[in-house]
Amino acid sequence: MQLDVRTLVISLMLVAGVNSLVMLLAWRYTSSMRNITGFWSVSQLLFLLGTALLALRYAIPDFFSIVVCNVLVPWGRVRSFRQP
Repeated sequence: MQLDVRTLVISLMLVAGVNSLVMLLAWRYTSSMRNITGFWSVSQLLFLLGTALLALRYAIPDFFSIVVCNVLVPWGRVRSFRQP
């Protein structure tokens, strides 16, 4: 069985989107961990935007699908491991 790369990217985007939505809701309704959940939520949104640009590789200009994507994805991952 071979895995399709587009299916994996779409599932990755779906997981990042749901994760970001849940963290935004947690940020909205909790006060004790307000800083950290907002920070993680933004990092997931950056990762989601980067993978969305990656999925649109041949449909949008190369600058966005290569340069901007390669900035957003690592920035989102590094931002999730740093303290706010």
